[in-house]
Amino acid sequence: MVQNINYEKKYLKYKKKYNLITKGSLNDNHKDNKIILKKINDAIKKVSDADIWSIDHDKYNTTYGELLHSELDKIFTPIIDEKDVFVDLGSGRGILLFYMILRYGIKSMGIEIIDIRHNVANKLKDLLLLKKSDQNLIKLINGDFFKADLSEGTIFYCDNTMYDEELENKLINYIINQKRNSNNPIKFLIFKKELGNFSNKLTYHSSIKTKTTYDKNTKIHLYNVNI
Repeated sequence: MVQNINYEKKYLKYKKKYNLITKGSLNDNHKDNKIILKKINDAIKKVSDADIWSIDHDKYNTTYGELLHSELDKIFTPIIDEKDVFVDLGSGRGILLFYMILRYGIKSMGIEIIDIRHNVANKLKDLLLLKKSDQNLIKLINGDFFKADLSEGTIFYCDNTMYDEELENKLINYIINQKRNSNNPIKFLIFKKELGNFSNKLTYHSSIKTKTTYDKNTKIHLYNVNI
């Protein structure tokens, strides 16, 4: 007896699988999202006594908030590839950095000026990055990101909610100047608050609806660099 085969259905099945692979959803470097989030949340509970929220700084406005962990996959999976280097400017507890390493296996750097927040990130690093290969992917800097070497970065994230236009322009210029002699071009600059006058140096790419620890209805904004 000859078996009837629905070739159209078979074709669509493999087409869907191919699309998932090309998007990275089945990439071995992309670990299970739910497992990663659980590891991060479990680790946070172990150092929850550290107060990282209401801290003042004599030079900068350091009002603190985070993207909800459940939102990270939809924001970053479409734009990350294995060659990226992620930089978090004002990295706090380092959650984004740990997520990038555990989920995508990419090199990540965070700069945080508040000592207490930086110390919490180091404690979380010891709990979350147990493999030496993962530890080699992270760089935690306690200091001012205007004094940091950002030349390796390809994707930059900054919560600029409390920044004025002058500080935003200063930051954009600093990143671009750091990258002028780099072989790795800037892929995206990502800001929590939409930029005002960003001149001809940036092109608006897209916005993504998301949630934060302080706002359930917000957007983050992605920009491409023109030079």
